Amino acid sequence: MAIKKSFLSAFKKASRTTYFKDLRKFEGRTFEETSRFTGITVELNPLEATIYGFCLDWYTRYEQGMDTECPVSTYDNMRYYFLSLNPMAYMELLDDEEYDEDDDDDEYDQDEPE
Repeated sequence: MAIKKSFLSAFKKASRTTYFKDLRKFEGRTFEETSRFTGITVELNPLEATIYGFCLDWYTRYEQGMDTECPVSTYDNMRYYFLSLNPMAYMELLDDEEYDEDDDDDEYDQDEPE
């Protein structure tokens, strides 16, 4: 799977923040995270856990009015990177809408105004 340049650029920018925790050094390990929306536990690989941790920390800082140390576009690209890697985990951990595995292959349909 080819990784979008915007994802790689965002990862590089995110890695320069003081709150970035790179868990990729734990290759082969599985991390468990529990959804704050549903209570469901999801397993993540080290890259997914790194991206998820960054997204949580960025948003917490944003909500508290703290300096996020990188623009919202970096946060957005990191979220989309996580979504591309593990759609189920993304929907459970970062999106408050219910995850439906059948939607993975569906194209995003945007309702048009009537």
